[in-house]
Amino acid sequence: LAPGGRPASSVAVSPRSPGRGFPAVLKVEELAGLLRISRASAYRLVREGDIPGVRRLGRSVRISTDAVLQWLDQGRDSLEGETKL
Repeated sequence: LAPGGRPASSVAVSPRSPGRGFPAVLKVEELAGLLRISRASAYRLVREGDIPGVRRLGRSVRISTDAVLQWLDQGRDSLEGETKL
């Protein structure tokens, strides 16, 4: 039995990004939450090509969590080299 007494075959499998605790792929709404921006802003960034790792599956959009986290890390690294006023 799985946790909660359910049969093991009914356990939902959710691939995770190793060591980060995030799903391997994000929906646009989840991207908005991760970036702490509005849903409309997240859709705009995806539409304009500003977010890496975007895949369109029919009418659905999925975003690679690893690509987004690497993109954020690169932005942080570039900010560390800037002089603060």
